[in-house]
Amino acid sequence: MTQTHDTFHDRVVIVTGGASGIGEATVHRFAASGAHVVLADVNGEGAERVAKEVAAEGPTGDVSVVLADITTVEGIDHMVAEAVRLHGRLDVVVNNAVAAEMGPVLGISEHGWQLTFDAGVTAVWRSAKAAVPVMAAQGGGAFVNISSNAALEAVPGLGAYAAAKAGIIAITRQIAVECAGQGIRANSITPGIVHTAGIQWMLSQLDRERVEFDMVRGFGDPAELANVIAFLASDDASYVNGENVKVDGGWFAKRLPGGPGGLTFNMP
Repeated sequence: MTQTHDTFHDRVVIVTGGASGIGEATVHRFAASGAHVVLADVNGEGAERVAKEVAAEGPTGDVSVVLADITTVEGIDHMVAEAVRLHGRLDVVVNNAVAAEMGPVLGISEHGWQLTFDAGVTAVWRSAKAAVPVMAAQGGGAFVNISSNAALEAVPGLGAYAAAKAGIIAITRQIAVECAGQGIRANSITPGIVHTAGIQWMLSQLDRERVEFDMVRGFGDPAELANVIAFLASDDASYVNGENVKVDGGWFAKRLPGGPGGLTFNMP
């Protein structure tokens, strides 16, 4: 978060859910690289705190707070319109915000299922519908969408969340293929277990000893995720498109068949 090179000088970056966790670290990372960051969140108090912290860090980029509910069409349209109104362009959208009802897949309420999908895959779709015309008119742009390792394997108790996160990977690939001709890239990442406010709830629902055994390098730091997000959004990743990048310290690799934490096959 302390890097100050001008990788994103004068570029405009929307970060949803930027008032805490991975989103907060991502706001700091882009601002430190010279970006005009539009922090979209429903948590106005938290968002203003992050904006003030960025301002206190020095003359790099800047942060504008936009109150927007990304589970609605109006919220998505508002955040994109504000980014263009404030800065005249839009270069990057980081779809990070999440809202979910956790529980077994058949125990999720109708409202909880819809909320989880509206905040996940539907928000990515809506952000593309709103942002792609702006990006295409200026010659290109990039999406980085935050999925989860829960999208890659079944985790009891994460039914709707896992399904929505899997949808994010799929729609990211669709955007990548269908918008490449307009100079627009789209990639996703699947974080493992990262030190955020939500981690304590997850650990309370899972076998903590098993989780810790499956970790190769321990829990991640939000700043480590932000560095990968910034890379995928940057010109350094100009040939990376339609990809999902696991950022989990080796957790998923260890759980694969044949790994120390997964099934073991007797090889001849």
